[in-house]
Amino acid sequence: MCGAPEVIPYAATAPIPALKVNFATASATLSRPQKLEIAAIARVIRTQGFTRLVVNGFADARGSAQLNAKLSQARAQAVAAYMQVVLPEIAVKASAFGAKNAIAPNSTAEGQAQNRRTEIATW
Repeated sequence: MCGAPEVIPYAATAPIPALKVNFATASATLSRPQKLEIAAIARVIRTQGFTRLVVNGFADARGSAQLNAKLSQARAQAVAAYMQVVLPEIAVKASAFGAKNAIAPNSTAEGQAQNRRTEIATW
């Protein structure tokens, strides 16, 4: 008979993408569903033995470079702060990239929505 499977922590040598959180236009506020999704990922991160998180914030290209820099920083900080609540034992670093590193065209509303995001990666 087999017992419960053994969880073997993964030793990361580079950041591993864990979750992408998208935001409403001009917002850095986490919704309740987003918090629940982050908490679910946090449980996995905890069981795998990761010790560091990187949260990168981004914006779409509609605002000025200065506004997008502030907004992407606020998004990264909002996610990082919540990660610190659910994973207080893990070091979290937040970085902001403004409208750089778009993952979709900023010429469409759908693309802009995809670019208004934070990306959480584990170490």
